[in-house]
Amino acid sequence: MRTLNSIVIAFVFLLAGSVAAEEAAELEAEGIDALKLSMNESDAVVAAAIYFGKAADAYDQAHDSIKATEMNSFLYWCKKKMTLQQMDAFLKGGDASSVAIAKRMAAIERAAPAPNEAREYFQRAEAYSRQRPEEHLLIAVRFFEIADRFKGEEFGLQAMDRSLKEMQQITGQPAHGHLPAKPFDAKELNVELSRQAKRNEDLKSVNELARNVKGPGDAKQVFGAVLALCDDAIANDDFSVAENASNTARSLAEALKDMALAGQVRDRQAQVTTLKAEFGRIQKSIETLKVNPDDPKANMAVGKYICFLKEQWRKGLPFLAKGNDPVLQTAAEADIAGSKDSQKWSTLGDGWWDQGVKLTGLSRRNVLHRSVGFYLRAVPSLDGIAKLRIEKRVGDYFKNDLTEIFAFNPIIESSAKSEQAGGSHDNEVRCPEFGFVIGLKVCMGGYEGRPNIRGFQPIFLTRKGPVTGVHVGGIDGNKEYMAKPGYALSGIIVAKGVHRFTGFKLTFQRVNGISLDPNDSYDSAWIGDHKETDTLTTLQSSGKLVIGFTGAGGADLDIFGLTYLKSYKLDGD
Repeated sequence: MRTLNSIVIAFVFLLAGSVAAEEAAELEAEGIDALKLSMNESDAVVAAAIYFGKAADAYDQAHDSIKATEMNSFLYWCKKKMTLQQMDAFLKGGDASSVAIAKRMAAIERAAPAPNEAREYFQRAEAYSRQRPEEHLLIAVRFFEIADRFKGEEFGLQAMDRSLKEMQQITGQPAHGHLPAKPFDAKELNVELSRQAKRNEDLKSVNELARNVKGPGDAKQVFGAVLALCDDAIANDDFSVAENASNTARSLAEALKDMALAGQVRDRQAQVTTLKAEFGRIQKSIETLKVNPDDPKANMAVGKYICFLKEQWRKGLPFLAKGNDPVLQTAAEADIAGSKDSQKWSTLGDGWWDQGVKLTGLSRRNVLHRSVGFYLRAVPSLDGIAKLRIEKRVGDYFKNDLTEIFAFNPIIESSAKSEQAGGSHDNEVRCPEFGFVIGLKVCMGGYEGRPNIRGFQPIFLTRKGPVTGVHVGGIDGNKEYMAKPGYALSGIIVAKGVHRFTGFKLTFQRVNGISLDPNDSYDSAWIGDHKETDTLTTLQSSGKLVIGFTGAGGADLDIFGLTYLKSYKLDGD
């Protein structure tokens, strides 16, 4: 069998001629053929990258930006699918043009389009799908880029669904709903063995990189790659790779003396220990399902593992629905059926909550997470006692860790603006990703013998932790005013003298799910000062999370108000 290096070298020599002597369309066609071949022979993705890279360069030279953009989308896919070993062989066995293509792929992957560009990306992919309706793989690749670049955003979610549907057209599996519980077949086993081989190769590569890190920046980059490999291995029950990867990650975290990274490793290692033990216990059930896919006891055991421990609900619910526990069977069937009715959402939440509180450890956390997801969908449409009851449960769930909110991938559906102090202006400052305000970084100055607010920066809580936004007003802030743990900004009382804002008082309310609890609040001390003769303006978010600010200023802050979350949806709605 030819080695990967020899395959890459062969492809490179075949393409070593000048791009100027070849037609871009021919290169594109060769790339498409190689891309399709890579679905069965993974190393063909290297050839696809070379062809697409040369085609992109040729289209650039021909000033055909539409076709060049298409090639970049295919290159994005190639870069994501190439293993570290394939990339290394690509660079070692290739010529100068291969290096240039590798740089192009890296630049394409690093590009960070603004959220408002998602529509344009989606429209381009839609246009491509109309031109080539039978090319399901190519259409899936185009939408994959959007789903990957705009994770959690509306168009990203639509693109993910579209990409999956196109891939299902290739595999012949249903695109929607839940896959039925069925025995494992030889084709699935071959696919998994191929994926496992890829993980083993990636493990060798990252371990080699970890042994040769040069400086903290390099170590953190490798740590991210190792942790991603660990997560992929966990998702696929490949505990050998997961354990090895987590050990490598632990060594990197210890070398960096980074407590946060060390905490991430501890979480992964605890998860691996739990899952590995339980996976061993259900092996007999898995074997049973190979010959009898309707066995109730085996379905229940496998379903609990997949749903309660892996949180792969779509995959696991059909097993629970065929299981031998009538209560879980009913809950699973109702979950599969789904609903847009808020009352049924709350009923689904109740069903999983009642099960979750009986459990311990990872199972308890994951089942309650499922329950709270339904509660969060239901709450905006409820009122009275029903709403209070659910809000109490949601509040208890989030009380100890606000970052759990981001595990539900909330998406802003609509927002509203408070009254503005000082006038009116449409300029708005928000966090690039979903986040809400937990503090301000303020810059104070002086004017006519009194303090004045020159500007401030919102501090958002995001899935990555606190993030400082751009300034509102004329200058960045230099002193932080933060909410207590579990609280977020809900309002500001603003004092304005004759010419300038002289001070403000911040109001914080306890976070309750994806909203605030007006019955649990406190005020900060005055920042700056205020007098009886000052004009006071109260800015309020009406119990909603503050997600940004409106405002303007020159050298000093002149106008500002709050932007708050009006309605949201969760990933998967």
